[in-house]
Amino acid sequence: MYKNKKIFGLITARANSKRLRNKNTLILSGKPVFYYTVIEALKSKYLDQLFLSTNDHKIIRRIKRFPKIKLFKRSHNLSKDKSKTEHLVLKFINEKAKKTDIVCLLQPTSPFRKSFDIDNSIKKMVDKKSKAIITVSKNFKNIKDSIKVKKNFYFSKCKKFVRNSFTVNGAFYAADIEFFKRKKTFITKNTLVHIMPKNRSLDIDTKEDFLLAKKIIKVKK
Repeated sequence: MYKNKKIFGLITARANSKRLRNKNTLILSGKPVFYYTVIEALKSKYLDQLFLSTNDHKIIRRIKRFPKIKLFKRSHNLSKDKSKTEHLVLKFINEKAKKTDIVCLLQPTSPFRKSFDIDNSIKKMVDKKSKAIITVSKNFKNIKDSIKVKKNFYFSKCKKFVRNSFTVNGAFYAADIEFFKRKKTFITKNTLVHIMPKNRSLDIDTKEDFLLAKKIIKVKK
């Protein structure tokens, strides 16, 4: 809770990822990738309850090691390749978070996101009385995911690479419950951005991303 706002976190971990098979449970420096998100989310000062949504039986078994995390089983209809995360978030709100003020989404493939990235984003959103916030990082290469930021708010997608553009790094999303129910998305022109450094912004989606994560872990050690 922050400033009397009740805040729930939702970690989404679908089974059978396509680009990098079973990426959520790959072993990174002795731990499954999704553990890194769970551990940091549990350190948050502001998340009142933390849920994990999955259809992966390995994750369901392993999550029992974290009794503070509640399981929100992912239905078959919301576990397909083309299923939208936003539909899962809406279902979560309607079933588990009706009396909550803010819903937060944490993807399990951001192993270097820290608890203070979560808390600083929540604090910024509430202090600035914004309806939503996402984390971004400086964009160095990816034209497809480039966005423009204007006065600390999401402005638009870029059709070509633009100097001083950013990319949505997938580490953290949050929104006012009623706002999300109306808009059915975290990203609008009313969405604040919280800038994270490149070294905490890796989103593991490909084999190359995973190999890079292994290199980063070795350097940190």
